[in-house]
Amino acid sequence: ATAAAILLSMQLALAPLDSDAMTGMARDKETFTVLPTWLKLFTALTAGIAEEWLYRGYAITRLSWVTGNRTAAAAISLAIFTVGHVPFWRMEAAIAILIAALVLTLVYLWTRDLVPVVVAHVAVDALSLLGPDLIDRI
Repeated sequence: ATAAAILLSMQLALAPLDSDAMTGMARDKETFTVLPTWLKLFTALTAGIAEEWLYRGYAITRLSWVTGNRTAAAAISLAIFTVGHVPFWRMEAAIAILIAALVLTLVYLWTRDLVPVVVAHVAVDALSLLGPDLIDRI
């Protein structure tokens, strides 16, 4: 239920963005169209698990210890996560990435549980990577 709520809130947060803000993501998703379905799923699974563990679970915990402030730790982790995605997804997509990561970060801070944010991250990535395949089959 928490993961579904996360997905819904991410959709609502991203809805106001115009198509120009998403062109960087759309352009670079074309790179994935030639990959087999199993590899797309594997990519979504490993990215969701690894990124949430690293940027939410580990970074926020360690940076909270260093800074003494969970909010500052979350902000630093969020900034590093967003900037780390820019080289591949381009600057045009940074706002969408920032909003999605902000939702995941807030949920993690609220629940202190990585499971719902990992499930949501994997689902978003899987739907994003498999979306064109699913539409073609309909």
